[in-house]
Amino acid sequence: MTIRGMGEVERNLKKLDGNLSSGLEKALTAGALIVQNVAKIKAPYKTGNLKRSIHPETIEKTDIKVIVAVGTDVEYAPYQEFGTSRGVPAHPYLRPALDENREKVLKEVKAALAAIVKKAIW
Repeated sequence: MTIRGMGEVERNLKKLDGNLSSGLEKALTAGALIVQNVAKIKAPYKTGNLKRSIHPETIEKTDIKVIVAVGTDVEYAPYQEFGTSRGVPAHPYLRPALDENREKVLKEVKAALAAIVKKAIW
């Protein structure tokens, strides 16, 4: 059996290798956006500052590893998520956003990765 075009496929895959971390970052960010959107819905609301501050962020990126997280830099965010020892009750919004959508996130990341590989091959 002969497969025609494999040389081109191999060349395109090698191109992808150089951009693997960028592609992975895009795919992980696509999944993180699902968590972001749900967290914004679940976040407690008073002024809207907390909801507006929730965003995905790449916190580590090397040739072989990418970490994308969803969070906020609002100083009172951890107290809303976890509560305090002084009796402020927890109002979780980030963890439930991930836990309730884990399968959707994985599906989105897989689809984004597949699209990146498909684009590189063809």
